[in-house]
Amino acid sequence: KFFFKTLIADSVDRNLRWGHYYFYLPTNPDSLVSILKQGPIQSLVTIPEGLTIKQIASILQKQANCDSAEVVRLCYSSEFISSLLYEQFENLAQIKSLEGFIFPSSYNFGFGIDPQEALEIMVNKYFEIESEIAPVRHPHGLSRYETLILASLIEKEARFDSEREIIASVYINRLNRDMPLQCDATVLYALGTHKDKLLFKDLEINSTYNTYMYKGLPPGPIANPGRISLLAAWQPAETDYLYYVAKPDGYHIFSTNYRSHINATNSVRNP
Repeated sequence: KFFFKTLIADSVDRNLRWGHYYFYLPTNPDSLVSILKQGPIQSLVTIPEGLTIKQIASILQKQANCDSAEVVRLCYSSEFISSLLYEQFENLAQIKSLEGFIFPSSYNFGFGIDPQEALEIMVNKYFEIESEIAPVRHPHGLSRYETLILASLIEKEARFDSEREIIASVYINRLNRDMPLQCDATVLYALGTHKDKLLFKDLEINSTYNTYMYKGLPPGPIANPGRISLLAAWQPAETDYLYYVAKPDGYHIFSTNYRSHINATNSVRNP
């Protein structure tokens, strides 16, 4: 009884925030009031670039006790997607999930944060970043959603920031020439697993995300890209490159024609 009177006297009862609190016993009413005034426990949640919805949900569960199953469900809920994106896009029918819109960054979340609140914060952060870097229109005519899809490919294919704009140019050049993008990362996304090396049979998976089988961009992002990949997608380099192959150190050799690409591939595989 005395404790609740103390809460009322200090006006804490009107400012209580939902969340988890640590109370050290034994304690006294003044100490409890002090803890409640400080607010619930905060968790620093770090989302790296290039993760998928399920991977991000797992991090939220581990670092902030945020229900991962509910995070995934919301990310594929057309009703929830519409509530977040209806002011940003006229045509929401093409957007089947929040893949790509969950911005990689570090967030201070209350321990046990509601999944809906966490996603709203991270998606709003994406649009904040997009508004800072995106021009009025894409230099090659891509829509905002297509640019996000391109950024996700760049995020998964580039290990070093210095190559992101160049890799973006390769895909732009291929799109302009009606060539299949042949992006390994899209096949891995279609397979739903990670492999260090794709097999020829992997390239035969019948999925619209398989950019060896289907021309054009995949129907949606394959990961959640960071700022630098988004910037590269909006401002690709001006090159004539159509091919690239990864070297053991993670950098790439870029080529303008198939013969040069084969030579580069052979030099990497048979040094």
